[in-house]
Parts: sequence; C-alpha cells; structure tokens
Amino acid sequence: MIDLFKAQLIRFRWWLAAFGFAHLGVLAFVSRMMDPLQQRSGLYNLIGVLYFVLGLLFGLYQLGGYRRPNAWLNLMHRPLPRRAIGAGVFGAGAFLLTLAVALPVLAIVAGQYAWTARVVDTRHWWLPVAAWCVAMAGYLFGAYCMIAARRYAVLVLSLPLLPLYSDAAGGAMMAIHAAVLIWLTVLVAIAFKPDLSAPPRGLAANLAVALPVQAMIYVLLCIAINLGFQLGWIAIGSDPLNSGAPPKGGLIESDRAKGPDLIIAGLAASADADARLWREQARISEVYRIGPRRQPLPTRGELVTAEPQIIGDASRNLLWSYSDDSGYFHGRDTLTRRAAGTLGVSTVGDDAQRPLPSPPLPVGDGYVLTEHAVYQYDPHDARLRLRMALPGNEIPVAAPEPAGDSTLLLSDRALYFFDLRGFAENVDAPAPLPRQRIDLAGPVGNLSGVDVLEIGDGYLVSMTYGSRNFQTLGDGYQVVFKLGEDGRVAQVARRELSPDFPALLRYRLYWLSPAMQALEHAAVGFLARPQPLYAVEPPPVPDNIRMHALVLCVLSLLLAWNWSARMRLSRVERWAWIIGCGLVGIPALLSLRLIHPLSPRREPAMQAVPVAAPA
Repeated sequence: MIDLFKAQLIRFRWWLAAFGFAHLGVLAFVSRMMDPLQQRSGLYNLIGVLYFVLGLLFGLYQLGGYRRPNAWLNLMHRPLPRRAIGAGVFGAGAFLLTLAVALPVLAIVAGQYAWTARVVDTRHWWLPVAAWCVAMAGYLFGAYCMIAARRYAVLVLSLPLLPLYSDAAGGAMMAIHAAVLIWLTVLVAIAFKPDLSAPPRGLAANLAVALPVQAMIYVLLCIAINLGFQLGWIAIGSDPLNSGAPPKGGLIESDRAKGPDLIIAGLAASADADARLWREQARISEVYRIGPRRQPLPTRGELVTAEPQIIGDASRNLLWSYSDDSGYFHGRDTLTRRAAGTLGVSTVGDDAQRPLPSPPLPVGDGYVLTEHAVYQYDPHDARLRLRMALPGNEIPVAAPEPAGDSTLLLSDRALYFFDLRGFAENVDAPAPLPRQRIDLAGPVGNLSGVDVLEIGDGYLVSMTYGSRNFQTLGDGYQVVFKLGEDGRVAQVARRELSPDFPALLRYRLYWLSPAMQALEHAAVGFLARPQPLYAVEPPPVPDNIRMHALVLCVLSLLLAWNWSARMRLSRVERWAWIIGCGLVGIPALLSLRLIHPLSPRREPAMQAVPVAAPA
C-alpha cells in the first residue's frame, strides 16, 4: 500500500507543484486587492464550484488511467487486499488535494492573521478544511463516475450538491460536509471491485447507491416537467411569465404591480364607505413599500455570510469589519492599512462600548440589523447607537424604510412605525418606542411585500402573500388594513389571488413523489437552525393531486414487481426494491431500472424433430 501511495505522489508531483504555487499566487494577488474573508456568499459559492471542478477533473484523470481493462486487472490483482489497494490510491489523492488546495488557503489565512490588521476569527481557520472538503467531494465523485456503471454513476451528484442547498451553518455545515464525504467514500468502496460492470450486492449497498440516485432523478424530473410546461406555453404564446399582460387577479400580476395599483386593486371589492376616497388618494399620493429579505441574519460561527459584515466610513478613511470572536467591529485605516480601534454598542449616558449581542448585518444608510434590535452608525463621532428595539421573540427581516414622518421596520411577526426625527437634534437620545404596530396576516415566508399609504387619520396597510412562490404554492391573497392614529386595526378588504399555473405544475414536487419531497425538506433543514424568514404556510394538497401520487406509486410497485423478477436480485433485495418503489414512486422505479439491468429472456430450447429417411 505504501509503494502504491508513493507511486501516485511521484506520478502527480509536477502537477501538484504547478497548481499549488499557481493557487497560492492567485490567492495572494486577490488578498492584496480585497479582503478575502469579508465577501458575499455568492463569491464563495463560485470559488467552491471551481474547487469542486478541480477535484472532479483530478478524479476522472487519476482513475481514468486505470479504467482500461488491462490496467484495471493489473491494479486489482496485486498481492494486497482490495481495501489496501483503494487506501493507497485514494489516500494519495486526498493527500495531494490537501497540499494543492487546503495548504494555500491556510497560508493566506495565516498571512492575514500575522501581517495585516484585517479580522481573522476562529471560524476563518475552518475555511481551508471547507475548501478541501469541497475539492475532495469532487474528487470522489469523479472517481465514482469512472469506476461505477455509467448508467447511473453521474446521478450521485445529488450528494456533493447537498451542502450548496443546506440551511446549516458553521459547525453544522462542516458536519454536513463530513457526512457527504463519508457517503461518497462508501459509494467508491462499493464500486471498487474487480468486475466494474457488476451492480451493488447486499441490502445496505443497494440502499447507499439508490438514495442519491433517486434524489437526483427526482430533481431532474421536476426540472423537466417545469421546462416542458414553459416551452409548451411559449410555443403557443400563452406563457403567463412571458406574456405582456399577465392574467387578471393572479399572482404574477400582483407581483409586477406597483404599490398604488396594488392598493387600488385590493380596495376594489371593499365595502367600507371610504374605499372610493382611498382609491383616489392612492393614485395621487406616495405609497411606501417594504418587503422581507431573501437571506436570513447571520448566525454565530457561520463560515461565510450572505453580505459582508463591514461598515465603510469615507469621511474618516475607516473600514470597520465585524469580529465574531470579540463581538466588536475592528477598524482599519484604508490609507495606512493600520488598525484603528474597535467599535461596539454605545448606550445613552455611557461612553463605554459593549459588544453587539448577536452577529450583525449592515444594510445601508448606516443601519445594522441584529436579532431583536436595529443600530445605526454615526460617522460624526464613529459610534454605533441603538435606534429601534423589538420584543425578544421577534427578529427584523428587512432594512428600515422611511414612510413620511415615520420609519417602517418589518419583523417576522409585525410591522412597526417608529419616529426617529428626534435623533436629528440629539444623537444620544434614547431609542423611542414604536408609535404603532400591526400584526402580519400570515407567515413572513409567504409575504411578498407590504405597501403603506398615509391617509388623514392613520395608514392603509396592504399585505400581499404568495407571489414570491407563484409556481409552487397555492392561491395567494391580499389583505388591506386600516391602522388608526390610536393604534386600532381594522380589516377593510381582502381578495384572493388566483394561481396562474395549473395544479399539476404547482404541486409537481408532491405528486411526483411525496416521500422524496419530505426527504428533500429534511435534508435541506438537517442540523439547521430554525429561520423565521423561511416560515411558510403551505396550502392543503388537492384530492386529485393526492390521487395522481397514489396512482404513480401503485404503478411503480407493479412494474417493480414485474421487472425485479428478471433481475439478479436476492429475495430480500427484490422485496426491498418492490416496497421502496411503492413508497417512493417513479424515482425509485427508474433507479431500479438503471442500477439493475434486466437479464435477457431465455429462449426455449429447440427440440430435434426426427425426419423419415427418403425411400
């Protein structure tokens, strides 16, 4: 095994040296241009894709050299156990990726820590490990594609894609990466055998291979169904998304409507005596809009955040970067690149600064969102002061928005109206209590936006639900409230928003496979912290959609029973596949057909018929 390990190192030593130094040079150049530890998550995702592709190409090339029949026989028929041969080959690959990927990233993080005033937290030391995990996942996936049956090998792509869509963060995300690597290693061990064309044997091996294959088939079928509907509508010129005028009263129309038009449409069926006056006022007055963010607030220990946790102060040439370890913003002079102190929370009548209670998210105009509070950076004296506070069970989900004399703040449960005009005269004034509050009409995850119109004796508040997810959810709705100056709330109108797409398309995730939909939700939320921003209220599944799902599951069970009789399966494996196809449906049936090919039918033996000799 050691000799095989050394042979792999010698084989790729020049490739390792070339890529390693090139990788280190690129990272060093980028770190001179910007802070690589304070960037948007989209950039880190792009870098992760590059590391994955690198590992994929390495796995394909390394195992591709052994994939030829003679080379494979020479590799497998060594006087070593199969386990030792695999450890030598794949252990060398893992070691090479450590030197080429993880070590340069570690060098850049260590350089930032030792020679710059930039913030380097404990979480950042996990970035080399995360980069190695991503590259290693690509490497194992590429190796599996080479040694497993080509009918289904590429479909295990669902495993390395899981961290990209998981809601886990920090240590939980590292656990997800570890689980993916362990699963891929098991798959490679199953496929690493003398007969590469043989399907997996044993109940555990079948389950390990079938689950990721079925998950990928499920995703591809959902994409194909959606694409088929869209192309069909485009061909006949009736696609709701691409038509100039979307259907009236639908979710797409409400999603594209401006604030005044949305309020006018919402008040059309109102029985209130002032509805006509309000509609006229909406046409000539300004309507203020606020909606939930797409990304939740950062969590402590999160490796990368959706937005950089930095505050820029051009007047002082300062750049404040948040440290997750200390809870303070650490300043850096952009001209001298030297440290410039720390920034914490300032309280009224106290010059001492305290750490922020939770990881912040700067959102513009000096505002900084945290759990249960909103702070604002004052560039005149470089202080961070409390501006708006929420109850302990509510979280801000949007940046504050001005609305006339008020400032709107949207939480996961209510909309608040604050009066911040007093800070113009006294920046050290205590944070005011909200002037008014109105509860949300539904879960914030379904909320498309809130429109506010100022009227003579209060506000009109319109809440629109459903249009953010008009292809997957049921009917949306719009509710219009009147919020009086005394804080009393009265509902003045409600209208239902009809779906623009048929139920077969909107509920495709369900009828294609209810079990896979549940598994997908469980995998995405596994080890993840509950996020109020993602809280939704899914509509009940119609009976006809449930019937479609039941018919497909029964059909899959019957076909699996028929096909499995012609496959080389043990009795336990056959009945496990039959039950699985009955529970999962079409994805399980297709995976059965791909993983276990049908045996050829035996032709009946021909019997010799005696022929009388001619006289």
